[in-house]
Amino acid sequence: MNWFLQLFLICAGFPIVSFTQNLDSKPIRLKHRLEVSSPEDRVLYASFNSDGTKVLLVNKNSTQIWSAETGKLVLSFPEKIPEKYGSGFEWQPNGSKVLQTGARGEKAAAYIWDAETGRLTGVINEKKGIAYAEWNKTGDKILAVGNTGGNYSLYDVPISIRDQNGKVIRTEFVIRPSSTPRASFTSDGNNVITSSDDRYLDGRPVRISDAETGETIKAFDQELSKSGFASFSAESPDGKFICGQIIVSKGVVCWKTEGTESPIYYFLDTKETGDISFLNFSPDFKSFAILKPKKNVIEIIDTETGKVKSTLQNPNKARLILFHPGMPLTSGDSWSPDSKAFIASNFEKEASMWNTHTGELVAKLPLIYDDDYDWFVGTLVTDYERFSFHPSGKILLSIGRLSVKLWKPQTGELLMEVKEPVNKKSPGIYQFSVAQWSSDGNLLITAGEENKSVLLWEVFLK
Repeated sequence: MNWFLQLFLICAGFPIVSFTQNLDSKPIRLKHRLEVSSPEDRVLYASFNSDGTKVLLVNKNSTQIWSAETGKLVLSFPEKIPEKYGSGFEWQPNGSKVLQTGARGEKAAAYIWDAETGRLTGVINEKKGIAYAEWNKTGDKILAVGNTGGNYSLYDVPISIRDQNGKVIRTEFVIRPSSTPRASFTSDGNNVITSSDDRYLDGRPVRISDAETGETIKAFDQELSKSGFASFSAESPDGKFICGQIIVSKGVVCWKTEGTESPIYYFLDTKETGDISFLNFSPDFKSFAILKPKKNVIEIIDTETGKVKSTLQNPNKARLILFHPGMPLTSGDSWSPDSKAFIASNFEKEASMWNTHTGELVAKLPLIYDDDYDWFVGTLVTDYERFSFHPSGKILLSIGRLSVKLWKPQTGELLMEVKEPVNKKSPGIYQFSVAQWSSDGNLLITAGEENKSVLLWEVFLK
């Protein structure tokens, strides 16, 4: 009897084991399908909250909150979030509010929505509108930067610190910039880094100040009067270094946040061809990447010394970075979580991935283009697909407008593609504003059925 029972259990379990093995052959498995309210509705934007338990769907005719765990609708907002308010949605870190930004013009504002009630709880605006806004690391403050009112404006541009409901804590003004000032919370969220492109503003346009009092903690002397002046680009993840772009694309300059106020090193484009642009810091903060499109290379720089650690050769035309003072650089290029790999696309319908320690080319990946892509006409920087490494670094996600692909970063092997039939007459953004990992990497969302639904995938790692 015992022998028969054991045999029965072995035989009964065989299909389950085989099924599990089949699942393991694919990196993701469909967990839930989140349907919008009506067949005419379309998902415009989707976003996980900070802990990955909820998904915000901003649709053409509705706004919803879904449970990522159960796939059930949690909340329908009393009114839809108007698309004209902006296409940027940032969840409050460790909180239940959503900051909406991205509108343009003198009437542009930032809006704060309560994801528990669906109600609008705050509006941030200035005399000439809001250029951009962001949460700090802890989610208790918002940084808002005003518009200029036009190039070489006669208006002072406000940079304000707000509480989580949009109420002003303090405001400072940058005098007559020719474009929007750059500003960002420091990595710890307690201070603010600001810069203006007005070279006559105290001669120190990059500075760190206390978020609540506005007291200047440190101002950075550029010592670059013959080569131009710098606008803030990024702070290293550990908060020890700041790099800026020498206006306009004439080079890159870096400072230490502790110690001397003078640059620790800089890279100059002596011919002023726009040949040197700052890209981004590595996750381990030990390196950063700069682009030299005229030489078709990306250089990996040692953050401490400013020495070139490796050169990533790109024989095809490297993608040019369009730099706009006052706005973050958005190149779409990406570091792996362990900082050992870097990926970038070019004008030859492919993306290259390198080992950042050796400069060795690891893989070339074909890019995703629409079927009606016209190579003769060309494309813009923003038309390229975007890359996102899984937090573990074991999967690379490439996001095109109509499909997403999952790759094995170590070899460039295509693991899976998520692509559904598309009616060309149906306008839509499809994957670009939907596809993303949850913060813990356990889930992935993609657009489905021409943005009539969102597919929630469970991630399996070998």
